[in-house]
Amino acid sequence: MSHVQIMQKRICEKAIESSDSVSEALFEESELSSCSNPSSSIEDDAQPQNSLSEALKSITESFSEKHVSSFVNKLYGELLQAFTTNSDRTLIKTKAPIPTTNEKGRFLVIDLGGSTFKVFVVDLLGDCKAAIVSGKVWNIENDKKTIDRGFFRLMCDHIQELLNTGTYFDITRKIPTAISWSFPVVQTRPNNGCISDVTKGYTLAEDIKGQDLGIIFSKMMMVNNNVQLEVDSIVNDAVSVYLAGLYVHKCHLGLVLGTGLNASFPIKSHLYNSELSFFGTSFLPSLTHNLIDETMCPDVAFIAPDNYISSKSPVYQPLEYMCAGRYLGEMFRLGLVIGALNREIFQDQITQFNRNEILVTPYGLSSKIISELSEADYSIACGIFKIKFGLILTSNDYTMINSLIEVLTNRAAIILSASILACMKFISKLSSKKDVNLREQCRLVYVGSLLHHYKKYLTKVQSILDRYHIDVGLQKFDMKHMDDSSIIGAAVSAATFVTMEHM
Repeated sequence: MSHVQIMQKRICEKAIESSDSVSEALFEESELSSCSNPSSSIEDDAQPQNSLSEALKSITESFSEKHVSSFVNKLYGELLQAFTTNSDRTLIKTKAPIPTTNEKGRFLVIDLGGSTFKVFVVDLLGDCKAAIVSGKVWNIENDKKTIDRGFFRLMCDHIQELLNTGTYFDITRKIPTAISWSFPVVQTRPNNGCISDVTKGYTLAEDIKGQDLGIIFSKMMMVNNNVQLEVDSIVNDAVSVYLAGLYVHKCHLGLVLGTGLNASFPIKSHLYNSELSFFGTSFLPSLTHNLIDETMCPDVAFIAPDNYISSKSPVYQPLEYMCAGRYLGEMFRLGLVIGALNREIFQDQITQFNRNEILVTPYGLSSKIISELSEADYSIACGIFKIKFGLILTSNDYTMINSLIEVLTNRAAIILSASILACMKFISKLSSKKDVNLREQCRLVYVGSLLHHYKKYLTKVQSILDRYHIDVGLQKFDMKHMDDSSIIGAAVSAATFVTMEHM
């Protein structure tokens, strides 16, 4: 074993001291693993390279804009296979009714996302208009992501906290309620939903699995707070985003990109939760071509090519791994570790590097640091590394770290763009013009902190969509960020259900 390999082993052991491996942390903490992209220039049996510069070169060679059309075709093929085989993991036909955009009413909306819990009061005014009356948001730390009865009690306390801020409803009657849930649920009606799986770093207590969300919230609010809830809708957050986008902007696709990744869209008059994060197994081969991906996903060889078809298969989310915030931050951290141990960055600062708790803790860095550094010049970047990590940044360090950010961002943007193009192609091929009108433009509404705040990521995605939509046979894209779309969409779903029930 070479000196560099010995150093690498020691640094990686230190960097993942709370776990046997980065992969184990990935599996145990979030039940996720990931898959990478197809490579046209590297053989499938190629060995991972040891240095950061070699890893970045490998990723760059594997992901080029010239392959976007090929990536789209691969993902379109996966979507089509999931649809034709009636997958129970992806392309899930929801119970949510499609609105007319004239729905009205006031609703209490409960929204659990990848990193936040929200409680809002929403007024639907009809004629494509909605208003936020009041709302509160709470962050959820990684060590609090166990969904058990205590977690539900905490959420109910937050609901009561919001209700205490004003007189929004007649408390002598049941409060019309909508739930936006960031994970899969099993439904028989629009207003029920049994918890089946969780992702994004959450774990699910056994006594909660299979329980109906609406019943849990209703019982706890009644017992603990003497408040009656009438749950009129339970929807996935991506479905909520689509419904809000349809209600306000008449969009064709709703996209969530923050901690995780998902999309929702209509096919043949039915609304589908794509569970987009599970797709991308056709990109598996090159995951072993660079040390960053190989370290995070050492078990990739055991992932079946059709893993996205059956819920009985292990939980792997390739597209989420490459595109979403939870993993971009960790890939960046690992890149710093690899660069430091090879003395490509922070030369003679190994001791200081190892002493920094954030840098040696799995998932210690969020994607926010990537966004900050992508906008920082050398002097600002020096301040960030000095204050946050106690490290001195040289001009060479700055150049290498910028390359790391650029490579990870480019890959994420290319794969996300290919995913959007594949979804829109899928919609256009399977829907009639009566159901979906894509003749003028492809309208997409998105929500999520990553795409909204990381401007270079968004700009890259928009640029790729502008260049390649014609190659895929689509019209120009119109991307709109919609604040609180998961909140508004849940209310829209509830209002539509109430209207149907009273017909």
